[in-house]
Amino acid sequence: MAKTRATFLEGAEAWAAVFAITVQQGAFINLPLVMAGVPGDDFRDIDNPLNALSVWVSLGFVTIGVLRRANGVAAILRANLSSTVFMVLVVASALWSVHPDLTLRRGVGYVLTIMLAAYLAARYPFPRIMQLFSASFVISAISSVVFVTIFPAYGIMNIAELVGTWRGVYTHKEVLGPTMAAAVFVELYLLIIGNNAVRRILAWCLFIFLILMTRSATAVLVASFFICIAYLYFLARRRRGLGAVLLAVVLTAATVAGALLMIAPDFVLGLLGKDANLTGRSSLWPLVIELIGQRPVLGWGYRATWTPGDPTTYLIDQLTGNWGVTSSHNSWLEITLQTGIVGLANIVVIMSVALYRSAISKVIELDYRVFFFMLFAVVATAGLVIETIGQNQNICWLLLTLFIFGSSSERRISYANDVRRRSLSPT
Repeated sequence: MAKTRATFLEGAEAWAAVFAITVQQGAFINLPLVMAGVPGDDFRDIDNPLNALSVWVSLGFVTIGVLRRANGVAAILRANLSSTVFMVLVVASALWSVHPDLTLRRGVGYVLTIMLAAYLAARYPFPRIMQLFSASFVISAISSVVFVTIFPAYGIMNIAELVGTWRGVYTHKEVLGPTMAAAVFVELYLLIIGNNAVRRILAWCLFIFLILMTRSATAVLVASFFICIAYLYFLARRRRGLGAVLLAVVLTAATVAGALLMIAPDFVLGLLGKDANLTGRSSLWPLVIELIGQRPVLGWGYRATWTPGDPTTYLIDQLTGNWGVTSSHNSWLEITLQTGIVGLANIVVIMSVALYRSAISKVIELDYRVFFFMLFAVVATAGLVIETIGQNQNICWLLLTLFIFGSSSERRISYANDVRRRSLSPT
C-alpha cells in the first residue's frame, strides 16, 4: 500500500511539473482571447483569468516543491549567484519602473520561471527533466493539430501576409514555430542518449510538421541547425573521421553564408523570405538605443515598456511605419532597455560562467555538453532578432536556465545511464 501511494504521488508530481512547463510555453492559456477575436498585440494587457489561474496554480506547485527540497534548491541558487541576483533585480526594478504594477506582476512570473528551473534541477536527473519537457511538448503539439482541425478559423492565422499560417493553441505562429523548434531539440537529446527511439522519432516528425505549417523561417533554420549538428555528433561518435569532415563542411558553409549576409543582405534575406530591413527591425533598433540612453544604468523596469496606449510606444510605432511594435525584437537590447547596463552585465555573467563551467568540467558527460553548446549558440544568436533571453514564460530561456543550473549540479547529470535503463511515466 505504501509503495502504491508513493508511486501515485511521484506520478502526480511529474504531471504537475508537465503542467507547469506547459504554462511556461504559453500554450492554451490565451485561447479564450483568441476565440474572442482579441488582436494578438493586446493579449498581454487584457485581464485573462485562465492565464492568471494557470500561473498561480504553477506558482503553488513550485512553492511546495521548493519547500520540500529547500536544501537542493538553495544549493543551486548559491552555485548560480548571478542568476539569483538577476532575479532579485527583476523584482526590485518595480521600484523605479515606469509601470510598477506591470513590472511587479511580470517580475513574479520571472521568479516562477527561475524557481521552476531550480526545483526541476534539484528534484530530477537531467534526462528525466527532458522527458517531462517532451511530454509537455507532445501534449501541446497534438492539441494544436486537433484545435486546427476542429477550429481552423482560430488555429490558423488570417492576418494580412500571415494568412494560412498555423498558430495552434498558441497566440501566434512565431510562438508555435520556435516552441516546436525547442521541442525538436529536446527529442534529439533524448534520441541521442538512447531513450525510446521509436517514440522520439514519431514526436520529432510531429514537431517538424508543425514548424513547416507555421512557415516560420526562423523556426526552420533553428530546427535544421539542431538536426544537422545532432546528426554530425551522432556520426562522429561512430565514425570520427567522416564526422569531422562533415562538420568542417558545415562550418565552412556557415562561414560563407555569414559572409554573403554581410556582402549581399538583400539576396540572402530574400532567400529566407525576409527583407534587408528585417521587417522594420533596423529602423526600430536605433530608437530603442535612444530610449536606453535615457535610463542607461537600471533601465525602465522589467517588461514595463511597449504597452498599448503608452505615449512612447505610440511614438515609436509611428516612427517605424505603424507595424505594431510590441518589443525591441532583440533580446540584448530588450534586457538593457528593461534592466539597464546592470541587467545586461548580469546576463552576460550568467551565460559566460555556465559556458566556462561546461567547457572545463571533467564530470559532465559529452552528450550534455554538446547539446548545451548547441542550445547556447541558438539562444544567443536568435536573440539578435527575437526575445529568447531573460524573459518569463519563455521556453527557450527556461531550457537554457536548466542547462545552466545543470552545469553546477553535476551529480544529477551523472544519473543519465540509470535513466536510460528505466521506463518512466510520463514520457
